[in-house]
Amino acid sequence: MRLFGGEGRKRLRACLAPSCANYYLSGHGRRRWCSQACGNRGRVARFNNKQSSNVIG
Repeated sequence: MRLFGGEGRKRLRACLAPSCANYYLSGHGRRRWCSQACGNRGRVARFNNKQSSNVIG
């Protein structure tokens, strides 16, 4: 209850990785994932989307 009602709620973020439902406390504004594994999945998904949009045909 303290987390959602206190000062920590401003730092609470949802992980942006595909298929991850975790939340984390952000230490600074640039963090977007709850773990390094989720960060890797997010970067791989972004790369694959970019590659599929570059296909001609």
